[in-house]
Amino acid sequence: MTGRVVSVHAFMTGQSASPDQAKITADNIRAGVPAALDTPTGLILMGQGTTGVGRTLIPLAFQEVEVHGKLYEKGGVKYIDIASVEAVAADEEEEADEEGGE
Repeated sequence: MTGRVVSVHAFMTGQSASPDQAKITADNIRAGVPAALDTPTGLILMGQGTTGVGRTLIPLAFQEVEVHGKLYEKGGVKYIDIASVEAVAADEEEEADEEGGE
């Protein structure tokens, strides 16, 4: 699945609308704020088993990424246990938009 890496706090409080979304997101994740994937179908919390995902996600703060892992849903909350995550190249996003518009 793909989406944008956000900090839950910045996303929910509107801080992600500031001019430096990537820095705010990275700082929040570095401070231990939970990270989530902002997708067209909603927000999905992200984790890596019993360890935090901060080190993995800080360099990807507020970027479009592709995440692979096991998705859980309980009580309306979605959570993905990350197996792998990588940035989606801007060229790939543009190509997907062009293909979808044809």
